Amino acid sequence: MCTAVRTFNFFYALMYGLLVWVYVWLVQMLWRVRPEAWLFLVFITVFELMLDFISMLGASTWQDVSASFLLNAIILIYCMLPGVKRAFGTAY
Repeated sequence: MCTAVRTFNFFYALMYGLLVWVYVWLVQMLWRVRPEAWLFLVFITVFELMLDFISMLGASTWQDVSASFLLNAIILIYCMLPGVKRAFGTAY
C-alpha cells in the first residue's frame, strides 16, 4: 500500500497568505462602505464568472462549477442593485 506524502511548499503558503490578506482588506473596506472596495468586488466577481464559464467550455461540467457560478452571480446581482450602488456612491 502506497501513501502520498505531502510536502510543504513555501510559495503556496505565501500565496494563500496573500489571498487571506486581500479578503481581509476587502471585508474591512466593504464594512467602511468605500467605493473602491465595491469596484474591486465587482471586478473579482465578473472575473470569477468568466473563469467558471471558460471552465464549462473545457472539460468541467455544470456540477463542477455550479456553486461558484451561482454564488458569484448572486453577489454581482446584489452589487448592481440601485440601493447598494447609491450607498457606495457609485450610482450615476
